[in-house]
Amino acid sequence: MNDQAWPFLIGRTRTQDHRIVVIPDFMAADGVLVSALRSSADSGAPGSPESVQIREIQTSPKDRVAVIYQVNMAHADYWGLPGERVLTDEQGRPIVLTEGLVICRPATAVRQDGITQEDLDLAHSLAVPAYLEFWAQGRDYARQASKSFRLAMTGKLVAVNPLSSPIPRVVAHSEASQPPEAVAPPATERPEGLTTGAIAYVPAGADTPAPAASAAPTATGGHRSRRGTVTAVAIGVAVVVIAIAILLATRLLQGPGPAGPTSDPARTMAALCNALHSGDPARGYATTTSAYQHETTEQKFAATLLPLGKTTATQCSYHLQTNPGPTTASATMTVAEGLRAHSWQVTLIKKNGSTWQVSTIR
Repeated sequence: MNDQAWPFLIGRTRTQDHRIVVIPDFMAADGVLVSALRSSADSGAPGSPESVQIREIQTSPKDRVAVIYQVNMAHADYWGLPGERVLTDEQGRPIVLTEGLVICRPATAVRQDGITQEDLDLAHSLAVPAYLEFWAQGRDYARQASKSFRLAMTGKLVAVNPLSSPIPRVVAHSEASQPPEAVAPPATERPEGLTTGAIAYVPAGADTPAPAASAAPTATGGHRSRRGTVTAVAIGVAVVVIAIAILLATRLLQGPGPAGPTSDPARTMAALCNALHSGDPARGYATTTSAYQHETTEQKFAATLLPLGKTTATQCSYHLQTNPGPTTASATMTVAEGLRAHSWQVTLIKKNGSTWQVSTIR
């Protein structure tokens, strides 16, 4: 049984349309698989957080992979952004994200065995840093490739829908040109407890879904007029230039936007993660309370969050618990050092109108 899973994320930002933000590394270089992943998971309305959808991609005549995903409205604090509101695009419409896992097993077998909430939470924590970069970089963002992690053997199972209907399948192989062994990633043995959660950059911008491999090519599809192509490109460039000009003019007329709430616990958690990710634990230590610093030295603080002795975290993400109080909040923070990831429960407090600070890390 293949017990490895690859995180993926499809979504948009306030200004950028939907695209694949994170893709499994074994799919990243194959345009057909990129298109198949988007086709298989690019459907459905926001549903219950306690259930997932399942689809299947037939990668070769003999091999299939399962795509397990959830469609949810994007809450700012859930994705490490300031505030607790639902993120919206420029038109004020709620942003919807699709996140999940790809497992190199038939979907029927995955549905029978089930998926745990721990698997979904880990996949989410590994995708958060990529989405934050997408949110900040916009059109300059380069899609990222995820490495696999080991599925949890036990834990709270999440309902897999549909429970009885046939599982939709996308065919993503060409028997004439692609041997089966060229698609599926090699099975690798990993020590128990080892987690590979690093996400690497893929030298590609916004993905444009390629035609599915199962679709028959048209008679004229390969002989498109050069003049028509040049005209389409010119129109596209003109539209982009005009849109950018309008956006810049609007922002100049509006003046500088708000800096965001300085007392939001999400901002404090983001500052802590950014400090660890940039190799500056001292800056992260500054987010803690004086009481914490009285009991814990800066060296012990760094040794706690980076127990393998690394100076920089390869990944850091957090998930704020819902409905924080007016002066207390809690979060789950995951820090990766190389191939190992560690999680902590973090408590934050706010005193006398001050900014939120970290009071405990356990």
